[in-house]
Amino acid sequence: MVPNAAIRNLIREDKIHQIYSIMQIGQGKSGMQTLNQSLASLYLRRLVTLEEAVSHTSEPEELEQIISAGGPRPAAARLSADDRRWEGDKHRWLHSSLRSFGRHVPEPAT
Repeated sequence: MVPNAAIRNLIREDKIHQIYSIMQIGQGKSGMQTLNQSLASLYLRRLVTLEEAVSHTSEPEELEQIISAGGPRPAAARLSADDRRWEGDKHRWLHSSLRSFGRHVPEPAT
């Protein structure tokens, strides 16, 4: 968590319950990310297994949603041709990996 103006204001106004939402959307601007965003990123980079990622989260459904969407995305990210190829490979790998756990992964939006 980065103590930016929005976070400081929520703390000052005793709206602690809203901090998580700010962290979820703050990845592109300030580099903040939630535990689930970090776990999804580690899983999609094949640095941890799905079982390891799920075992460290208190919100497995949210983690699965992030993974199914292809991971956390920085705001206004532009993909190079190499990145687009990797995105396709990543989705195919992710689809087969989650299918082995009985999960459905939607096709990526084009």
